[in-house]
Amino acid sequence: MGLEYQLNWWHESFSKPMMRYIVEEQSGSKIIEIHLQTHVNRHTTGYPEELENCFYLPILPEWTETEDNPVVLWEHLIMFHWDLLEEIESLGEGIELVKIVHYVASSISSVQAIDLAQAIVAKKAGSRLANWEFYSRHFSHEKLKYSPEHFSIGPLIADKIEELS
Repeated sequence: MGLEYQLNWWHESFSKPMMRYIVEEQSGSKIIEIHLQTHVNRHTTGYPEELENCFYLPILPEWTETEDNPVVLWEHLIMFHWDLLEEIESLGEGIELVKIVHYVASSISSVQAIDLAQAIVAKKAGSRLANWEFYSRHFSHEKLKYSPEHFSIGPLIADKIEELS
């Protein structure tokens, strides 16, 4: 079966329908907030109290085997972010801000791949993301809660990719 099959099944069966539901629930709002988790069932504690009734959209299934070729994972993550962009754009005009917050439990390869995917999508989408902001909140294992939001690194470096290479 392999990683590509697993990721495609996950995206079509769960991730994309949940994404559509979360976006449609915010139809008519000027500010769209999407709360991302790296994996489903990552952990159940430490989320901000003010967001306890929010849906969290898992990007990946509970466990994702990266095999020896991370390109399949990157392709999936880029597709996930493109689909999210298209779902939000389907709401039409009047959106002033799209706020994407990724809740990060650890510095694992999946998280780094998500940062890279966000950078690629931000670079390719250009002005389509003019009113989007990407944030991360890292989990503190000592305090058992998430840190305050800070800008995600991927979109911050999107305009610098060519300069850095």
